Amino acid sequence: GSAYEGYKAAIVSNGMDGDALSLLADDEKSLVEAFDDLGITTKLHQKVILSKLPLLLPVGTTNAPVDVTSTTADGSSHVKSQASSTALSLVQKQTASGIGFPEKLQVPPRALLSRMFLIQGIKLDPSDIKPAVAKIVARLDRRSGCDGVNTFHCFLSYRCAADTDVAEKLYWMLKSEGFFPFLDKECLVSGMSWREGFLSGLQKSLLFLPLISRAALAPARNFTIDHGGDMVLLEYSMAFQVMDVSENPSFVCPLHVGQRVGSDLHNFADFDLSLYADRVEVEVVEVQVSERVIEGTLMFPPGVGPKYAHNMVYIFHHDWYCKWNLSKDFLQQGPRPIKDGWSGYPFSRVDASLVFPQGVGPDYARNIAYMFCGDLYCKWNLVDDTLLKGARKIKDGWKGYPFDQVDAILVYPTGVGQSYAHNMAYMFCGDSYCRWDLSKDSLSQGARKIKDGWKGYPFDQVDAILVYPTGVGQSYAHNMAYMFCGDSYCRWDLSKDSLSQEPHKIKDGWKGYP
Repeated sequence: GSAYEGYKAAIVSNGMDGDALSLLADDEKSLVEAFDDLGITTKLHQKVILSKLPLLLPVGTTNAPVDVTSTTADGSSHVKSQASSTALSLVQKQTASGIGFPEKLQVPPRALLSRMFLIQGIKLDPSDIKPAVAKIVARLDRRSGCDGVNTFHCFLSYRCAADTDVAEKLYWMLKSEGFFPFLDKECLVSGMSWREGFLSGLQKSLLFLPLISRAALAPARNFTIDHGGDMVLLEYSMAFQVMDVSENPSFVCPLHVGQRVGSDLHNFADFDLSLYADRVEVEVVEVQVSERVIEGTLMFPPGVGPKYAHNMVYIFHHDWYCKWNLSKDFLQQGPRPIKDGWSGYPFSRVDASLVFPQGVGPDYARNIAYMFCGDLYCKWNLVDDTLLKGARKIKDGWKGYPFDQVDAILVYPTGVGQSYAHNMAYMFCGDSYCRWDLSKDSLSQGARKIKDGWKGYPFDQVDAILVYPTGVGQSYAHNMAYMFCGDSYCRWDLSKDSLSQEPHKIKDGWKGYP
């Protein structure tokens, strides 16, 4: 009756079908939970629904496969399924569309991903993919008649350098469930060009499953490279063309692959479109590699400024910058030109930055970043993430400061280290440093050689310094200062005011730093 029709609509609109619920028939607890989610709580109605599962419209088709009774010559009848013809007709529509594999990507990564992120995806834990497989199976039609040659149940799209293991596990688990997924290394036809093979496999598939992970989208977050030949992004673009031509809105189903950090699972969450390149072809500007690999750093105080800046450190090199995630210790974004990401910033580079600790110093310094370049500095409003006050000479704004420039600045976290370091900023220039009293905003101790004041420090000078905020990041980084010089760095124990770790190459200790 009308109740059943309402239930049917609820089931179909929630991405379920008869096959999906049939898979749960032997699991009473899961079945009851599924019915509850769909608003079907009456036991009698549940039994009626189960008896009519074959009549439900499968996801991704425009007509439900039905059984057709035909009469033989002797007058007897037999039943044959039209499910396979449904799959073939859809594939024929896709392959006859005239879509070709483009030589270069035409749509910028940001625009492409904006469409991808609008689609409800499936969360996938790389260490336990069974729950994700169950949800994928619920979207597939066992009666489609796919044969793994002319038609495939789904197409697995992944970036080899990021998610090969996950893609292979999905392939074999879906195979074990009786489905025919398309995986390039298993299904590409010998002698066929890879472009032709990929397009053929995609067009012959009923569902496109892109593995969306932080590592898979890392190239799309790079604003300095040409994305025209990105095979993964090309597959996304082709999938959307097939979806549009076939008029099949459920053709694309993203798999959001999480990341394991120790025993913790971090679900994919990089949906902020500003992270991704807004151009396909980028003007190539040669970065002059200087002796200083890291020239400056900037961190917003906890809870201050836009959310995209929380627990991040902005690392500057020449006229470029990148964003490093301190909580998870990986490259979040970049590299990107400073002029594009810091609108209004008056200089071409950042030598150092100083942020007064919360509650310390005069009111005019609160939630402000002093950003230094050469013998100049400016004030940046951290709350609004905008320029507050333009260029000014250091000698005019920092009365008593003994040097012409600032190479790096170290501020101890509140309550950490010896009392003489509390509310002080150690300001480095060349092979010397001074101490600045942040409470009084004045010089506390004049110029002194680094080798005399920092016993055990292994370099002649300091290019940049990074201190993780209290409670953020891995335990080994707590109360430590990472001090960079040239292409190397060391770790300084702020609690003991002594060297904690000998020098390492930046490329070895900061994997992914560009």
